[in-house]
Amino acid sequence: MPTYDRITIILRSRNFFSSSPLALTLTYDTLFQLAMPETPTPFQTPLLSSPRLDQATIRTIFARLFQVSHVMSHLISSEVNAAVGGSLALFLHGVHRKQAPSDMDILIWDEDPLNLKRLLVSKYPEIYTLNGFTLTYTDTLEISGLQFLSVSQSSTLTWLRSLNFSRDTEVILGINVLPLEGCLLGKLSATNTRLRTRIPSRREKGEEDYVDTVSIVRKMGALNKVLTKVLTPGARNCLELFSDEDRALFETVFLVPHVADTHEVFETRVAP
Repeated sequence: MPTYDRITIILRSRNFFSSSPLALTLTYDTLFQLAMPETPTPFQTPLLSSPRLDQATIRTIFARLFQVSHVMSHLISSEVNAAVGGSLALFLHGVHRKQAPSDMDILIWDEDPLNLKRLLVSKYPEIYTLNGFTLTYTDTLEISGLQFLSVSQSSTLTWLRSLNFSRDTEVILGINVLPLEGCLLGKLSATNTRLRTRIPSRREKGEEDYVDTVSIVRKMGALNKVLTKVLTPGARNCLELFSDEDRALFETVFLVPHVADTHEVFETRVAP
């Protein structure tokens, strides 16, 4: 196994990474837990529950963590409400995945989608260049593996409309993270969209989303959490893609999976 110093050098060789105390903490403490989770350290995180990961996966996860922590520090210091979602959020929650996150989702609350590009370029010209942006949806922006999603009541992606920043944020390793319930909404949406396409590469991603969805539900069950959720027709149709066994598992988390007349809303509570 390479030493911590060697990995630190690898990570710092990329200009995008921060050399802040947070970055150093992630390197020395969390890496140790990822590589040897059976050995506790004073810096406890949900990642301790993850099984041993190979070195390549560890490097990729840390590259993502450094990049996201750097961007998030800019956003939060500028009083922009933001949180990490997607696959990286699952690692932060201790949800096991065989694949390291291929991209990073950052959700920004109450931003006008049309002004999102201007906001990022004007505030952080040293990081974001205009030519690096690709507008994939009216409220989604991509750059260098980072995907920014604008969250508001007018969001194109239905599941984003149900999120509430004051309620739907947790802090893990100093990073604002979407809670498991929010991650589940996103994975249900992604599974539904990708598994219904005929494009092989997207279907392959959809199969990963399927596994992630089941893993999130299992994690919620282990934490004794349940989700009361009003499902849209699209979300309910997504459940049809899962096996009978998996749907039975979902019933332990979803209390009232019925159809709503409007967009998705949800609330959580700890099971008695």
